Amino acid sequence: MSDNELFAMTIAKLLEEAEKDGVISEDEMEIIKQVEVDADSFTLVLSEAEDDGVIDEKEASQLNELKSLIMERAETIAGLDDVISEDEMALLSKLSEILANHYRTE
Repeated sequence: MSDNELFAMTIAKLLEEAEKDGVISEDEMEIIKQVEVDADSFTLVLSEAEDDGVIDEKEASQLNELKSLIMERAETIAGLDDVISEDEMALLSKLSEILANHYRTE
């Protein structure tokens, strides 16, 4: 999967999850917007790391930090109103699954 495809798949899967109940709440959209920014940063760093065909230890560490940051920021956005709804939890769970299964760091 190319970097652009990874980015598009991430946002599409999150939108799909958010729409399961027929409504994308303002909080869900804010989470997705933040993930868009952070996932774009991740794909840029991944693209640079892949330029030489090898992701070295330093680059892998940086990519892992970015994955953690994506999740942390999404959780922060979800908790801004001091309530994380079931829909937001489902969205965070989907994001965690995507990061674990599709965001390679080696």
